[in-house]
Amino acid sequence: LFDGLYHPMAGIQGAGSRRPPRWGKVGGIELMAITLVAIPVIKDARKFHLEKGRRWSVVEHVLLESLAKRDWTISELTSESSLPRRVVLETVIRLMRAGWVELQQVSEKLSFSATAVGRALATRDELPPVIKFDARYIGYVVDQFSGNIFRARELPTITDEQWRHRRADRQWTELPAHIDANSALPDIQVLADQLLDSDERLTRVDSNDRRPRKLKAIVSVSEGEIEGVDADLPSSLKDAILEAAKRSARPRSSRNMGVSERLPSPLKREPRFHEISFRKGDLITGGENHETAMQNAFEKARHRILIHSTFMSPQGVTSILERLRKPVQRGVIVDILWGQSSNNKGTNATRQAALQMLELLRTEGLQDRIRIHPSSTHSHAKILLSDLGNPESFQGVLGSCNWLSSDFKSYDVSVKFREASLVAELASNLAEMARPRDRDIPDLSVELLRLGANLKPDYTRSRPGRARIIDTTSHVDVLADARMNAQNRILVLSHRLDVAARPALTAMSAAAEQGNSMRLDAVYSRLGDRVSQEEALALAQWANSRGVNLREAGQKMHAKVLAWDTDNLLISSFNLLSADPGENEPRQELGLLIEHSNAAQTMISDFDSTFSATGESGEFYK
Repeated sequence: LFDGLYHPMAGIQGAGSRRPPRWGKVGGIELMAITLVAIPVIKDARKFHLEKGRRWSVVEHVLLESLAKRDWTISELTSESSLPRRVVLETVIRLMRAGWVELQQVSEKLSFSATAVGRALATRDELPPVIKFDARYIGYVVDQFSGNIFRARELPTITDEQWRHRRADRQWTELPAHIDANSALPDIQVLADQLLDSDERLTRVDSNDRRPRKLKAIVSVSEGEIEGVDADLPSSLKDAILEAAKRSARPRSSRNMGVSERLPSPLKREPRFHEISFRKGDLITGGENHETAMQNAFEKARHRILIHSTFMSPQGVTSILERLRKPVQRGVIVDILWGQSSNNKGTNATRQAALQMLELLRTEGLQDRIRIHPSSTHSHAKILLSDLGNPESFQGVLGSCNWLSSDFKSYDVSVKFREASLVAELASNLAEMARPRDRDIPDLSVELLRLGANLKPDYTRSRPGRARIIDTTSHVDVLADARMNAQNRILVLSHRLDVAARPALTAMSAAAEQGNSMRLDAVYSRLGDRVSQEEALALAQWANSRGVNLREAGQKMHAKVLAWDTDNLLISSFNLLSADPGENEPRQELGLLIEHSNAAQTMISDFDSTFSATGESGEFYK
């Protein structure tokens, strides 16, 4: 009877050579149909180097401070603190293991007191964690259907050949691979969130010469229950498996049924809003102000400076080296990343400038203090990240200025911010941009994650507004939001005008339909490579007929801005009037969306006053 029944491990661990039937009756017993469901996955393993040690809580700090002032028994601490006795006892034991508390016996009474080290540490704002260093291989699996991540032991995998053998004469189906194998490797922060314990922090990841493998994870479905997996499946993946099993055909006509619904991928952290304080001085406009902002950042830094510029020029290389001499002499470590991957003539001037800079650094013996990223990040973002005098406080600058090639004579727009959570998210984006095309994890990427984790919030600043980092594809969503919600004015600034401007102009014209008083301005500085003067004129006439004032700026402008009404402001590297948002490079463009009282009005007023000063009869357009 046993040989005739299906056993869940049959064919998985070599349980017998007979292939059991999948339904019907054996020995008078009704057998239920079991469907095998294959999930396409990517399997990888890395050696993670870790710091292991839980941070001390406020309760532990308070008890240590109490023990530093006088001796206490456990009963006295429990009574005075109103904490459960078990909590008090476990806290004291942990403090003893750290060497900060000792046991004393006085007059047949056991009491506890702080050691000399404990008394010294009790006066600090925070207790230092007791850290142990560890290194271990961690295998993980990413399902290509929905992008969920599992530990390797939670989701057993097999090869395609093993899957073909196992499904023979059985009822089976497969989920489709929505995520390409090259895009299925998660962000480093997501890996750390999913694979590390709460008391572990990533310090380094060893390089991996082996490529991730494309495999199949197999689960079985019987009477609406999923078997063969040790993990708690996300509801979206669980529902897809059950739906695929329900739609599967009989064994002899089985084929890949799958499901058509595409699910959002959790391979990267979704950008979120952060509470911020925005002041007029946080807006950087014009070339001269950008040069001053960069110089101020270099003067304040004592530990780290990171620069991402799309382009590098020989003149910019010479200038930046001269500016960085003093910070480097103070012990500052500088990392320079660049984004240009090619140009129309087939050469890469930025790569050549980077090589020139490397040679200069070697000549002066500065290559260990000023580190040039070896390859392109393929990003058009412009970022300046630097500490404010201590390693727990950093400032980020995001906008349109190419720090390593600008002559600081063009009208650029950037925004600076110091909120810890927002700076940490910017550092996380830089960590991903620093990864090579094979998605290996270099030391710089891990350093950037640690930088963000070590930042301390400044609770003295009020935060009446909020801001969110905008990646490449999200720029379209922000423009749609402006189209739906703007009431009075929309201003778009773009360095270039190209054929890709029509969708943005169409969205702006749709906003005009909401009211006759809406003012819509779209301003550009130069024409793109794919549009002629005649085509630009025709596009301007088409836009004007729909209520959008499309004009060329009267002076050199490199800004990328979307502002609407008084409070909504997007400052970016993305040319809304010339660029198509691609999906393959989520960090090809980065911007900051600010929702704060008078943020947009501050930007619009600065633009109006700057461009009316050109002497064009009070008009800021040519």
